[in-house]
Amino acid sequence: MRHILIATHGLLASGARSTMEFLIGNVDNVDYITAYVDGQKPINEQIEEYFAKIPQEDEVVIFTDIKGGSVNQKMIPYCVRENTFLVSGFNLAVLIEVTMTPEKLTNEFLKAKIEEAREQLCLVEIEKNNTEENDDDFLL
Repeated sequence: MRHILIATHGLLASGARSTMEFLIGNVDNVDYITAYVDGQKPINEQIEEYFAKIPQEDEVVIFTDIKGGSVNQKMIPYCVRENTFLVSGFNLAVLIEVTMTPEKLTNEFLKAKIEEAREQLCLVEIEKNNTEENDDDFLL
């Protein structure tokens, strides 16, 4: 089985999971860790509890928010585990793609999906028209 763990500073992780559920439905294999949030367990404890419940033979893909950030650094020791991948930085496109892909994951596959996700990040430029608009412009 594949498990997805989104781990971020603050509430970004829970929001990403919520949005995934809204867009694709069932995301029971997607968990999250919200680090440094009042009322939450310390991050080390959250991580230990998460990995304690995952069977050793299962795939785990960890997505963190900032390369080199404290959350990312705390995940690195868990990457020695077989079939465990750590991706620093994410967007919804890569989260959904990795979650829904049925085939076994490889480094090459994840690198390709990360590159595709990068292409989703772009500046949308709209040509600005200097002409004056009125209500008649919107009538069919």
